[in-house]
Amino acid sequence: MLVCSRQLLAYLPGAFALRSDDALLPELAGVWTLGDPEETLDHAVAVAPTLDRFAEFVSWAGERGAAAVVACGLPAAPLAVESLPPNVSLIAWPEGASDPASARSWIGNALLRAQREQIERSQLIHERLTRVAVEGRGLSELVTTLADLVQASAIVKDRSHRNLAAADIDVPIDPVRRRSLADAATSRDVVEALERDDVFEKLRSERRPIHVPRYPQLEMLERVMAPVIVGDAYYGYISVASAGRVLERIDLTAVEHAATVAALIIGRAQAVRAHERSLRTAFVYETIFGTDTQDVMQRRGDYLGYALADGYAVMVVRAGRTPRTGARESMEHIASALDDALNHGGSHALSTVVGDDIAVALLPASGPPTPAWRARIDGAMQGVFAVNTPLELSAGIGRWQTENGGLRTSFTQARLAAQVGAHIRGTRSVTHYDALGVYRLLADAIDRDRLAAFRSEQIGAIAGDPELVKTMRVYLGARGNKTQCAKELFVHLNTVKYRLSRIADLTGHDLDDSQTLLDLHVAFAIDDILPLLR
Repeated sequence: MLVCSRQLLAYLPGAFALRSDDALLPELAGVWTLGDPEETLDHAVAVAPTLDRFAEFVSWAGERGAAAVVACGLPAAPLAVESLPPNVSLIAWPEGASDPASARSWIGNALLRAQREQIERSQLIHERLTRVAVEGRGLSELVTTLADLVQASAIVKDRSHRNLAAADIDVPIDPVRRRSLADAATSRDVVEALERDDVFEKLRSERRPIHVPRYPQLEMLERVMAPVIVGDAYYGYISVASAGRVLERIDLTAVEHAATVAALIIGRAQAVRAHERSLRTAFVYETIFGTDTQDVMQRRGDYLGYALADGYAVMVVRAGRTPRTGARESMEHIASALDDALNHGGSHALSTVVGDDIAVALLPASGPPTPAWRARIDGAMQGVFAVNTPLELSAGIGRWQTENGGLRTSFTQARLAAQVGAHIRGTRSVTHYDALGVYRLLADAIDRDRLAAFRSEQIGAIAGDPELVKTMRVYLGARGNKTQCAKELFVHLNTVKYRLSRIADLTGHDLDDSQTLLDLHVAFAIDDILPLLR
């Protein structure tokens, strides 16, 4: 082997031997290249030392990016191994040969063939992926094309690691990719492991494809990942999983090109959605607050695919707390989430933003809402609340209307329901106007001064003492049960009795009288709703 090494070095002037300390094979004779030692091994020539370690060495050479493997003094017949990457040429140095007269041409031709194959593959990748973009195809077609090009499983994911599109060809896949395909998202343990190694941070900050090594503890094979950048924003990434072979530099090229095409597809879809949202926003606003006739609004609705004659109810989503900056953008995000949640399953809701703290949705209903319809809307809203908790959202739904003029009334009802619901039930509540009970009657009252006078007459004497007000509210909520009231207030029963005695003395009310308790219920309801009616 040493003779062979010296012969090659002597015949290739300017060549040098790379003897890395981290070589996987101690028997490695050398890796030679005619290029700069600082460059990668794209055009390197690896020399295999012994027949029994040939297959293992070929894998090593493939991982290092060798363009050709020279088997010195080894018989040619056993050298056709499946582990040799398709872009790495095999040169069998004749057994017993001592004169390397043809070494330069052999090696040169091998390198030229490898370079030509790389160029041809690069052109094919460019042509097929570019065709996906030019012909206006979607993400599913993109990942299917990518998977066919690299012969490996390919997925495009958003920044929350949810699958946007996936293609799984007939190649081996690891358990991590199998779970991702089954769950339509990357499992939490995998995300956490990659986050600890700053994989996603590198995608976001460096904005270039990266090679992710194997994670044996997760049973995850190596990956090639590239970020999808839409405009200036990191949208997600494309991931290609090893199919039991060494991923090559050309795979990084393919995934990088696919990520660029994915950004074009997503950006184009976003532009279309933005235009549609602009039309819909104008339509919703004019439907609720405009002065156009029913006939005009129905024609506009038909153009956008919304049949107003079928009937709609208005839902208002309020933010109890909005950020100091970007309030409008936050509510636009809420409106988009409403669209996704409400239209899941084929519904045809319309969502938009009115002001900096209110999002509005038109909910289709073929008749007065049924319990099942309300349950479906309530369930969809819990998903919206769950991902937007900092905004302290609450929702209200007005009555079903069949004329656009009535939708303004439904909007007023929905806004009131959202306000009252947030005040009484807290955030993340969905309150239907018809379920407001006495609050609805009070809201419809014409003489607000008489309501305020009644409130003052009933509870004005204790209005300045928060402790007594809270005790009275809890006592009413406990239906006059002093023991239950004490438990809810976390105080001794005697404390409740003392406070109720003081309330009776200050107000002059008999707290054992059922009519008095009803009056106090109404007074507190007025106290809740009056600030919302101003």
